[in-house]
Amino acid sequence: MKGASLLITSILSIYYISKIVKIEVNTSTATKTLISSLTMAITVLATQQLLQNKILLPLHVLIGAITYTSIIRRMKVLDEEDVQLIKGIFGEKITRYIAKIMNIQ
Repeated sequence: MKGASLLITSILSIYYISKIVKIEVNTSTATKTLISSLTMAITVLATQQLLQNKILLPLHVLIGAITYTSIIRRMKVLDEEDVQLIKGIFGEKITRYIAKIMNIQ
């Protein structure tokens, strides 16, 4: 139920803020990100059902991260503009590492 209320709140917030400030949403990227997130959530939930142990939480997080990253990479969600944004936040060294993982030149 928390997820549904969070989703509704986010949609309403974006709607009302877009009336005040021009917000451009790349629907293709948003859709790909949503698909990646849902796939990751389903994968993690399935893993948790198969391996029910609190000690395995780091494994569940790792599986989620690998799933999300591989789908984002396969769908080519990130582009050069995103790399420049990452560079501004994290610096050159980490950006090279992320670009290599995500297969961005």
